[in-house]
Amino acid sequence: MKKSNLLRAGAVLVSLSFVGVACGGSDDAASDTTVAASTEVTCDAPVASIALQFPETGDAANLGAPMLQGAQLAVDQFNAANPDACVTLKTFDTQGDPAKAPAVAQAIIGDATILGLVGPGFSGESKAALPLFNEAGLATITGSATNAELQKSGFKVFHRILANDALQGPSIAYYVQGALKPTSVGVIDDASDYGKGLADAVKKVLGAAVKASDSIDPKASDFSAVVSKMKDANPDVIRALKEMGVVIRHDSYNHSYPHCWRCAEPLVYRAVSSWFVQVTAFRDRMVELNENISWVPEHIKDGTFGKWIANARDWAISRNRFWGSPIPVWKSDDPTYPRIDVYGSIEDLSRDFGVAVTDLHRPGIDNLVRPNPDDPTGQSMMRRVPEVLDCWFESGR
Repeated sequence: MKKSNLLRAGAVLVSLSFVGVACGGSDDAASDTTVAASTEVTCDAPVASIALQFPETGDAANLGAPMLQGAQLAVDQFNAANPDACVTLKTFDTQGDPAKAPAVAQAIIGDATILGLVGPGFSGESKAALPLFNEAGLATITGSATNAELQKSGFKVFHRILANDALQGPSIAYYVQGALKPTSVGVIDDASDYGKGLADAVKKVLGAAVKASDSIDPKASDFSAVVSKMKDANPDVIRALKEMGVVIRHDSYNHSYPHCWRCAEPLVYRAVSSWFVQVTAFRDRMVELNENISWVPEHIKDGTFGKWIANARDWAISRNRFWGSPIPVWKSDDPTYPRIDVYGSIEDLSRDFGVAVTDLHRPGIDNLVRPNPDDPTGQSMMRRVPEVLDCWFESGR
């Protein structure tokens, strides 16, 4: 391989770095990211490869999609301009998980065709993988890992092309100080390396104004403890909103407040994803059939019951708890290969999972897992959704 070709192929690292997305960007920002379609470029005799380490699947796949699109676009553009020194893009999926990063790094290092790496995608996996890349002397450049400590670790192969948390965090704090002007602030992060890095930088700038701080698990379902902590610290949110001109009315009044009957802790209502029966799809048929029923007393027909079914809404039949009848729905754990299976009998379950099903309760039923038939890679699995049925749904079966 000619040295000039190697140098030209290596230059694609710089091009690729400018198509990264910021680590921890919002879901909306990631999903709205689009890349102009590039003219298809073939590379029949590549001189080398560029690796892309990113979350192709898993919870962070929406952030990984624009990373892949941008990297592929940059490779296509490079190859179009350098047909005698074209390169290929090799992708390596970590799901954004630091625990998976070292094994992926070893696979990248073991590929002798790879000149350099775009990534890792996130700060956590960068911390886990960079010692290996540094030892191997494999150049890396990221457009998304922002933890401020990464450049202080002595990694000679590490490069990035965006502001780190030490700059992003203070910018957030200066906005809070200048635009919101609160006398007290609460800071909550998502316990990731990215989130904690930003939170630390914000707290450092705001200083004594920070009255409370905490970390949460984004996958948790109970945030009552951190809500109570923020409430007790009383961040001056209302005053800041008033100064922004977005408060229509602010009153204080006494009212009953729901508390858990077991532990007496305050309850916080929040929207959660639910499974519904689309009652509106057959509501008119119910009204029609009601006309054929003889009611005693007669006025119920067009009164209480008749009005109820005429205005029936879709029914949320799922509940987020352990005990109850498990909802018989299995879903792909990889959104790249979506699939949902709804089972109507024990025979259907036994047929698809290849075992005799004798217990429909948790936790046994949750152990029924099989490969996703729609995934040609064979990596994603069909797993039962965690919800159980509303007991009123069961009573009316």
